[in-house]
Amino acid sequence: MIVRVLQTGWRHAVAQWRMAALLYAVNLSAALLPALAFRSSASSLGTFPAVQDLLSVFRFSTFIDVLRVYGREVTGVLPVLPWLVLLFIVINTFLAGGIVASFCGMEMEFSGKGFFSSCAEYFFRFLRLLLLWGVCVVIVSGLSLGIMAVAWSWITDNAQTETAGLTVLAVAGFVFLLIATWMVAIADYARIIVVANDERRVFRAFVGGAKFVAGNLFRTLLVLLVPLLIFVIALVIYFVKEDWLGMTSAGTVFLVFVLQQALTMVRHWLHIFAYASETTLYMDQVPMIV
Repeated sequence: MIVRVLQTGWRHAVAQWRMAALLYAVNLSAALLPALAFRSSASSLGTFPAVQDLLSVFRFSTFIDVLRVYGREVTGVLPVLPWLVLLFIVINTFLAGGIVASFCGMEMEFSGKGFFSSCAEYFFRFLRLLLLWGVCVVIVSGLSLGIMAVAWSWITDNAQTETAGLTVLAVAGFVFLLIATWMVAIADYARIIVVANDERRVFRAFVGGAKFVAGNLFRTLLVLLVPLLIFVIALVIYFVKEDWLGMTSAGTVFLVFVLQQALTMVRHWLHIFAYASETTLYMDQVPMIV
């Protein structure tokens, strides 16, 4: 069943290549605004020879020198970063409505007008859902870290070798990854429930998403992890190619830039692929949980 779900999601995502191009264009446009604002700071930093050395091989002493000489420029940029992160979260929350609506209706013909209409229709519900999800993430993360800290303290106090501590770290990292994937899956299926059922009570949608993920734990996590694995492979290929090309000339710099944009486009398409597969899985399983 999982193979069929992923195949269906893949076909739907391929058919929506224009949606991926639109997501890329919107995020690129949003990124250009802060990039232009930071251009003056980047230009002044670029005149400092140690910056070029820092970009090639990171050295902590060089990093301290850059902060000492150009501390005002660097620290002036830092307060803006949280607002930029918030901006991209809001933008992608807005775009999520159009993505989910496209697959809940299974309309293979992409329409910009219809896409943005769905974005606007579900934006405030998705925003409230995001706030609720954020509160739950803080609570779950706090409890998880507290349990891990207690386990770490008890095991390291009673361990005879350093292997026990490393084992705890490995297990804790694996558990944290599973919890993070579980929380992302809940958010995705809650959005699908909002759109598929036209649910206006976001708490009910969130609970429904949690129940659906709990009842189909292996399937939901696998459907989410496959796009993530593909992206990791693409990321590894990018870093290998970047290291092979180097940035020693204008031509290689341009090629690296093209690779970066291709990787960004792949990321947006995989986002669509994930939603398409999750929606397919939900539509197949929803009769079992109604």
